[in-house]
This record gives sequence, structure tokens and C-alpha cells, in this order.
Amino acid sequence: MTKRGAGVAFCALSAFLTGVYELSAAIYPGGTPSGTLTFWSRTALIVGIIYLILGEIREWDKD
Repeated sequence: MTKRGAGVAFCALSAFLTGVYELSAAIYPGGTPSGTLTFWSRTALIVGIIYLILGEIREWDKD
């Protein structure tokens, strides 16, 4: 898997975790959902963006 593919996968994971967080907040209106989902979602997004940038830099250096 290339760095671009891994970056897209991490961004998709981040979107999935954000959706799960919002869905759990809708299902359990009385309580607050776990904050760890927010942490992992943001972490996956940051890692995904880093991988996308590194993949673009590597492709740019190859030319």
C-alpha cells in the first residue's frame, strides 16, 4: 500500500469514527459518549493528512 492509500484509509477511518461518535450521541441523549472516539478520530485524521503530504512529496521528488 502506498502512502497515498494509507492516508486515504486513515481519513476514511476518521470519518467513520466521527460518524459512530455522532450516532452514539443520538442514541444515548441522556449521557455523553466516550471522549476516546473523538481522540482517535482526530489522531487518525492527523496521521492521514501526514501520510497524504508525504506521499505527494515523494511523488514530487521522483519526477
